[in-house]
Amino acid sequence: NLSDFDPAKDALPEEKLTGVDRAFRGFLASRVAAMRAACTRLEFHRLMDVLLDACTVHLSAVYLDVSKDRLYTLAPEDPRRRSAQTVVWHALHDLAIAASPALVFTAEEAWQHHPALLAECESVHLARWSEPAADEGAAAEWERLLELRAAANAAIEPLRAAKTIATTQEAAVTLTAGGEHLGCARRHQAELVDFLKVAAVTVVEGTELTA
Repeated sequence: NLSDFDPAKDALPEEKLTGVDRAFRGFLASRVAAMRAACTRLEFHRLMDVLLDACTVHLSAVYLDVSKDRLYTLAPEDPRRRSAQTVVWHALHDLAIAASPALVFTAEEAWQHHPALLAECESVHLARWSEPAADEGAAAEWERLLELRAAANAAIEPLRAAKTIATTQEAAVTLTAGGEHLGCARRHQAELVDFLKVAAVTVVEGTELTA
């Protein structure tokens, strides 16, 4: 995903990231801050708990899944592809450092495989933590996006189980939401088709979050 990415010239500033990318970037920054604090306190078990959650629940299961079409199919210089690559770059850099106290060799191997990492420092074990501004608003926005996704999946999965549809991309979803969820859905409506991996999304105002 990053073989053609040079952060010095290809990374996008925060304001040019897509809304979903900005939300995940804010979430990731909050997790990095938590891991750094745990490391400073020598609470490595807490660091690993946060790392495992960030990597498996959020990065692998959701973010890389919903961004892979942009990464694999768009033109190399497409801003939406560069947006996703910018976030993946920050994830690679920060999570390699976070993992290094416990996954000593794996973190070092990852570090050695990207020229920009080596240009920064010859070893992950000599690298310094980055200091991204922990944007709690963006982190909360990511959590709301996950709740929208959970509501859509709850409606779609019975249709898949009954073989009414074969994939989520065959579903047109109507999200009914109120309050913060409605605001979130409207802010990201243009990206929800990709984020939910469906054919179409309609947002309707209501009192509870349903799909």
